Amino acid sequence: MYFNRLSLSKIEKILLDDIDLYFDKINEEDVDILQRRWGFVEQKQTLEEIALDFNITRERIRQKESKLTNRFLQSLRISTEGLWEYIEPELNSDLKLKFEDFYSCFSSERDFYDFLGLICNQEDLYEYVYPEIDKSIFNTYFAEHGAPIQIEDLKEYLLSNNKKIRNFNNIIRYFSLQEILLIKDQYVWPKLLKKSEAIACILVDHKKGLPWFEVAKIVNAKGYSRYEIDEDRLDNAAFDLPDFIYLAGKGIYKHTSFINESISLEEIFNELKKYFEINQRNTYHLNECYLALPFLKQFDYYEVRYFVKNFGEDFGFYFNGRSQVDSISLERDFKNITQKDVIIEAMNRSFKPLTKVEVASLLKSKSIGHAGYYLDQMLEEGSIVQVERMLYTTPQLAYKNIDLNIYINSINDILCEYLKPVEPSIFKEKLNSIFSQSYSKYFYSSIARLYCDEKGWFRRQNLYSINPIKFNGLKSILDAVCDVSKSNVENVALLDEYVAITRETGIRAILNWKNTF
Repeated sequence: MYFNRLSLSKIEKILLDDIDLYFDKINEEDVDILQRRWGFVEQKQTLEEIALDFNITRERIRQKESKLTNRFLQSLRISTEGLWEYIEPELNSDLKLKFEDFYSCFSSERDFYDFLGLICNQEDLYEYVYPEIDKSIFNTYFAEHGAPIQIEDLKEYLLSNNKKIRNFNNIIRYFSLQEILLIKDQYVWPKLLKKSEAIACILVDHKKGLPWFEVAKIVNAKGYSRYEIDEDRLDNAAFDLPDFIYLAGKGIYKHTSFINESISLEEIFNELKKYFEINQRNTYHLNECYLALPFLKQFDYYEVRYFVKNFGEDFGFYFNGRSQVDSISLERDFKNITQKDVIIEAMNRSFKPLTKVEVASLLKSKSIGHAGYYLDQMLEEGSIVQVERMLYTTPQLAYKNIDLNIYINSINDILCEYLKPVEPSIFKEKLNSIFSQSYSKYFYSSIARLYCDEKGWFRRQNLYSINPIKFNGLKSILDAVCDVSKSNVENVALLDEYVAITRETGIRAILNWKNTF
């Protein structure tokens, strides 16, 4: 039957007729089982509930249901593929209104969509129509790019950050029904942002910045925020979003996208260090340094202030902007600690390693980017170690349950055994077997990285050796010796000549490498 020539009402009638015809061909007991399993006319029931009523086993009911369902699907006049091709474009919360008679036969909306999934050979259609997704998923995007946003741009952002999304239109529709988004033609506006996110969203369109009270008025007028912003008194917390907002003058705020991209953090703080050393003082007004240093004066004062305030502690400078006086010092009182100190203290207090998201929550900026910046520095310094793919802790906590010297010596033995670069999957395979453990390769890599210099080992990214490593890392070996046209097995053999790596890890690395072409 040519399903694409049928109206929706005709499809509905065919389905109802097909069910009636099938039920006429089977006995009442089998009809009862299917109705109760589908939630069709009857209340949907579990296998156990039905088995109890029929005084037979759950497995017997399952077998009967499977057999009856397969026969039913074979009896349908429209194929499962044809039904799906027709129904998918209509698959949203309005479908129950278009299939009103059919929908009324089911005990719940979920049962209705479960049955559609059955006849279309699709899973989780209820979630397809009502996707379970974080309602704030677009907030950061609006804070970064402003509003309105074209629907296609929002779609690209969502799909790039969530590969499991099955139907973008249903998400947008759901968000619109929940009044999280306002949609008009091909454009989307936010409605429930946090105050700071709404402010950032407005500032995207104002290169010269705006007074705080003007921003508050615009946000409130446009209705971007879940809560109104005070227009009579500065709400400091509402403007506290360092990733996107900075103070750009007395009471003036700008979006960070307008900051001069040529500013170098290292150069700013090197100039400040020289100035402090020459003048032999530990505390200055930032403006005093700014006026005295030609390098700083080529940039806007408030851009320099933004970097000193948010990144100064990482370079040994401490900022205090209270009472409208921007002070900068090499000293800190006992209450001031660096972001790194906060991270170490939290790790020592925790019973388990921390994720990057958990580390970000400890920072003033709450930024994942800042968290990654600090973690990379601390890994290089050896003050923390990475014990799993996304888990970090201190060396003291990571190795408290092992005899560290034995593990170090065992790693050294492995490096001596291979005499070529070793990827940590080898450490995992061999040492877990020797010590009857189940540690990850990241755990063993953390030991190798921490004691690399002390033991005289060589390291390039995540490769270790007792001899100098001529490659920059595993990818550079893949680039040099592997061939995209060759099979994975052939490439693993080539890779084995240059690096010690487990077969599983080698194949995974080759697959990822091939995907870059």
